[in-house]
Amino acid sequence: MHIKYIIMRFRGIHLILVIALSLVLILLGIAGIIYLHGTSLEDKLKENFTIQIMLKPTASEAEISLLQHSLESNEKFSSVTFISSTKIIEDLQAEFGDLSIENLQMENIPLPSIIEATISAEYLNDQIIKNLATELNQNNIVDEVYYPANVLAEIEKNKNTLSTITLLIAIIILVIAITLLSLTIRLTIYSRRFTIRTMLLVGAKKSFIQKPFMLDAFILGLISSIIAIIGLEIIIRELYRLIPELNGIVTQQYFIFLFVAIFIIGIIITELSTLFSVNKYIKMKTDSLFH
Repeated sequence: MHIKYIIMRFRGIHLILVIALSLVLILLGIAGIIYLHGTSLEDKLKENFTIQIMLKPTASEAEISLLQHSLESNEKFSSVTFISSTKIIEDLQAEFGDLSIENLQMENIPLPSIIEATISAEYLNDQIIKNLATELNQNNIVDEVYYPANVLAEIEKNKNTLSTITLLIAIIILVIAITLLSLTIRLTIYSRRFTIRTMLLVGAKKSFIQKPFMLDAFILGLISSIIAIIGLEIIIRELYRLIPELNGIVTQQYFIFLFVAIFIIGIIITELSTLFSVNKYIKMKTDSLFH
């Protein structure tokens, strides 16, 4: 009986409303998916941002060990790795084949021992890294400190650009959604304006008049949100099928937050639009109903 009631009520203009709201919520969800992937990629870049500390050939094992321990105890670094010059030569030999130390010395190729220190994501800031580099360069056994400054600049630039673009897209979609749905809902309620007036004349309370309209709006938002979430789930699966490299970048927890947000937004938009429209006709004078 309840299913028949819902089917009878939600047809025609209500069906159009469901489709329109579902599409708008899907667009809003796509903006969220873009933002989540962009933010997660940025975080992964941050987690792997490493500075290389070139050590002087005269550095003793004790001095190197002391510097390494000092870096490991510094909360600004998430990991610290010492790479000896011997290990660097072995890696070069593995990559380029027969390569002897004598050949390297003849070519005057400097092969210092290196300490690679990965910066903690929360401290990945241009000024902080500059200060760290300056501080490390003052150490007697440090020859040079290198880090990809251009990569850091790009991370900051892309972060701000992505956040701004995604926010603008989300705001535009929300404005379009609220405008279109408000107009469509207003039209559906306009066709029942005389019913609202009749209920007022027989003494019905404002809350009693609002109740059936708000119920319709809730069901409308519920159905649209569910359709949108199913659509977004399909889009995400297809995205990962076409671009497998993206799989695992965003955790399932973030997708759950996104779906919950879409669900809540869908219901809030329809409820508020309906409430404003119903109240308009409740407050409207009888003469104005004919225009």
